[in-house]
Amino acid sequence: NDVLMVNPIRDGLNLVAMAGALVNDRDGGLVLSRYAGAWPALGEWADGVNPYDVSETASALSTALSRPAEPRRALAGARRLTQHVGRILSMPLRR
Repeated sequence: NDVLMVNPIRDGLNLVAMAGALVNDRDGGLVLSRYAGAWPALGEWADGVNPYDVSETASALSTALSRPAEPRRALAGARRLTQHVGRILSMPLRR
């Protein structure tokens, strides 16, 4: 299993988490800092962590790495859909 960990101590690395959701073709997990700017958009489908809490981060990594295939696929699909819809909604309207 693959897991992307994006763990800033304050807002940042949003593009890493969002791009990771789009390019992830192996249904990998996402461990995401609750302080990341991407948390409001992706937190529902990520294993959230406090970046200062090493034990919580280790536990989240373990959970993400051991998650069975079907729940992994569902979470990864939801992250991809969220990012596709977000990109479409943020596009300027053209005539």
